Amino acid sequence: MKQYKEISFGGGTTLDDAISTLLQYNKEGRLVCGNFNETMLYSDIINIDGAYNAVFGRTKEKYEEWYQSIFCRTEEEKNEFRAIIPILAEELIKKGKEILVKEDWVYWEHMVFERLNGYLQGKELSYCLEIIQILNKGATLKDARDKLYSQNHFDFGTFVPTIYLVEKFCKRGKDFSRYINENL
Repeated sequence: MKQYKEISFGGGTTLDDAISTLLQYNKEGRLVCGNFNETMLYSDIINIDGAYNAVFGRTKEKYEEWYQSIFCRTEEEKNEFRAIIPILAEELIKKGKEILVKEDWVYWEHMVFERLNGYLQGKELSYCLEIIQILNKGATLKDARDKLYSQNHFDFGTFVPTIYLVEKFCKRGKDFSRYINENL
C-alpha cells in the first residue's frame, strides 16, 4: 500500500494551483496528497480533468463554460435581470409564505432580495422551496435528495446554497443536510 505524505493547500489556493503543486511533487517522484474542498487529490494520479471532475463534477472545459455563464454576463444581461427582480421577488416571497412557517417570513424576504442580487440570481431559492415543501409533506430524506439532484443535475453552483437554505428554513433541514453529506 502506498504511503502518502499529506500536505495542505493555503487559503486562496485555486484548483489549478493545487494541481500544479501535486504535479511538481509527482515530477520529483514524491507521493503526497492534499485536501482541496473536501476532496483528496494525489500526486501520482493527478490530472486536470480528473481533479476538476472530482471537485466540481465536470471537466475543466465544462467548468469554465459554467463559470463564464454565471460570472461573465454582459452588462446588458445584468441590467435586464435587475429589471425583473421586483417581479421575481414578489413571486418567491408569496411562494415562501405558502410553504414556510410564519416565524421565518421576514428572514425569507431578506434572503430573497439578497439571493436575487447574488451571482446565482436566486436560482437556489425556488429549488429550496421545492425541497422544503416535499419534506414538510413527509417525504423521505432520500426522496428529497433525489429531487435536489433532479433540479440541479448536481450543479455544484446551486447545490451547496440550496442545501444551506433548506437547513435554514426547514424543520428537517439539518437532518437533510446530514443525509446529503453522508450519501454523496
